[in-house]
Amino acid sequence: MNATGAGNPFGNLAARFKRLPQKNKIGIMVGVPFLIAVLTSLFMWANQASYRVLFSGLNDQDGGAIVETLNQMKIPFQFNSTGTAILVPSDKVYETRLELASKGLPKGSVTGFEALDNQKLGTTQFQEQVNYQRALEGELIRSIESISAVQAARVHLAIPKPSIFIRERQQPSASVVLNVYGGRQLNEAQIQGIVHLVSSSVPGMSPEQVSIVDQTGRLLTEQGQSVDGLNPTQLAYTGQVESNLSNRIVQLLSPMFGRDNVRATVTADMDYAASQRTDEIYKPNTDPTQATIRSQQTSETRDGTSTNPSGVPGVMSNQPPGNTSAPIGANPQANLNNQNGGANSTEKTGSMQKDSTINYEVDKTTQVVKDQVGKIKRLSAAVVVNYKTIKDKKGDTRNVPLTPDEIKQVDELVKQAIGFDVKRGDAVNVVNQEFTTVAAPEMPMWKQPETLDLMKTMGMPLGIALVAAILVFGIFKPLFKPVTVEPFNEGPELLPGQTRPLLTNQADTNNDVELLEQLQREGSVPGMNRQEKLERLRRLAKEHPQIVANIVRNWVNGDAQQGA
Repeated sequence: MNATGAGNPFGNLAARFKRLPQKNKIGIMVGVPFLIAVLTSLFMWANQASYRVLFSGLNDQDGGAIVETLNQMKIPFQFNSTGTAILVPSDKVYETRLELASKGLPKGSVTGFEALDNQKLGTTQFQEQVNYQRALEGELIRSIESISAVQAARVHLAIPKPSIFIRERQQPSASVVLNVYGGRQLNEAQIQGIVHLVSSSVPGMSPEQVSIVDQTGRLLTEQGQSVDGLNPTQLAYTGQVESNLSNRIVQLLSPMFGRDNVRATVTADMDYAASQRTDEIYKPNTDPTQATIRSQQTSETRDGTSTNPSGVPGVMSNQPPGNTSAPIGANPQANLNNQNGGANSTEKTGSMQKDSTINYEVDKTTQVVKDQVGKIKRLSAAVVVNYKTIKDKKGDTRNVPLTPDEIKQVDELVKQAIGFDVKRGDAVNVVNQEFTTVAAPEMPMWKQPETLDLMKTMGMPLGIALVAAILVFGIFKPLFKPVTVEPFNEGPELLPGQTRPLLTNQADTNNDVELLEQLQREGSVPGMNRQEKLERLRRLAKEHPQIVANIVRNWVNGDAQQGA
């Protein structure tokens, strides 16, 4: 039996291709290469290794050194679309970074204290000072660039020469230029941190001598006054006080009405005037027994008629004085002024006179009073509360205003929250008003981020599957489908001047399909002469060449099987 018989669908593939219409042939010739290309691309895409960033933002010197090292290590790499980053396979990122770090890559364009490692012989003192200043600037740049919001930085130090004369001494200063990442901003704490970092790294530099500028040329360390006389720190503090008081009100009323149903604003009038007062208070004279002695003077005078000690020096004349006693806890002036309590006293005994003078400490109190800077002079609070929502007996919800008692209760709560003080002239205004709700337009499903992500994820596989289905079921399937002869009956009698098609849907025993089947089965058709049969067959072959070719092929296959 022949291998290319009718039972093998691939045996007569060439014959089937030849019998296809011209448009199907063109579709197959275009679709087969396209399908092969799609399948090959899909296979390569599925097996392609994903690449991740190894380093980005490198200078040309470091980039060339890293590329040369990657070639020596035989690690595949790519560049991103802008050429600013080097990409390697994702499973080799960390290993490659460690190996490059062991070789000192990337070195970076900033040179730190490693510049002092290789000092040449004969370097002058001026060169050493310049190298030290460059190394210090490099180390400061590295420290500043370690901040997450800073992309790049430059530091310029102005260090004057030391002088032995105090009047000629100058303080060092520094200028810093920051390049901040897009969409980020340095807050006040980060700016002050950079200022103190730079000032603490240079001996004798004060924070006031550090200036910081961003990439737009805006001065970040401005110390001047604003238009209304307040510096930025005072304005920020005022805003912080107002924000804290407003948040207190909202947090207090949110459990009662809901966070979206309360709006609060507080305005604070701050006093930043600095004043200091010194008071000296002198108390009146008190009891001398309770006073403190500052100084004491005692003088003794004798006249010339008094008898002076005389006698022969010796043991008998040098007798020690008798026992003396001093009262413990008593006023020392008591024995001097003979119990008269005076500051000055005079005592006469015979030819001897004693004078005593006592000076007491003045009872003085010195009081220094310094007023608070940033004192609240007056507070004004405005609070708006939405209508409350209630349910009726039917379960329907509606908004109703607050009662006067409820508004009064809210007013009292607000006063307690902000520390209301009548003496300062504080004011609180509570308004109950229904909020206007504007319904946000609903985003179409095909514009939602989740839908877009799903379409990006599933779009490529579904598109490939759709193209494959069109090629298989629209082009290849007709090629493998066997050709069948479907009977079509001739139609009714035609009017004069009309022509009848060879195959129609009307039932008739003498139709073309039966003629062909009878010819295929018996080899002849009785009741028709040869000329009539040939005419019918020519017309059928002209209108339906596929059906005729199928019948002829069956004849040939049948003869071949009988010959086998």
